[in-house]
Amino acid sequence: NNNIDKMIFNLNLEGNIKYPTYDDFETINFSNSEIFGEKNKDFLDIILDFSHEDSQVKLVFRIDPKLKTPAMLLVDVEKIDVKDLLDLWPVDFKESVYSWMKTNSKGTIFNVLLSLNFFKGDDAFVFENLKGKFDFKNTKIRYMESMPVVENIHGFAKIKNEAIEFTINSGQS
Repeated sequence: NNNIDKMIFNLNLEGNIKYPTYDDFETINFSNSEIFGEKNKDFLDIILDFSHEDSQVKLVFRIDPKLKTPAMLLVDVEKIDVKDLLDLWPVDFKESVYSWMKTNSKGTIFNVLLSLNFFKGDDAFVFENLKGKFDFKNTKIRYMESMPVVENIHGFAKIKNEAIEFTINSGQS
């Protein structure tokens, strides 16, 4: 009947995962990384906490056992250098966003929150409905080739599918 009344587990993960990125392959090492699960209202959450480079990352896989809604991936990153984020970026995931960021941005982003739905397609997982936000400081962005580079930018951004909307609180060009 797809009803789950209670679910709790706590595990530690050791090992690594290697996957293709746009530049090469990226390896994430897990060393005593916590993975735990819990029931959250009508959903099951499987939560993985780990460190990568200088960043603390939390991934939440949210599953609807009644299969009424697609599974969801939630990402929470305290802070990450744009270069490190791009090193983690998987192949075939929002290539236009990746390409724009690689060419036009440098600096540190923090308070990163992302969500997206995913489901099993014919040959692979399909991701859709990317949403998120992040803050940034001491960053450098070139919006368009015809415009000057803006440096020491402080502000925040909102992401919705292929679009990123920036709000700049301060910066210099």
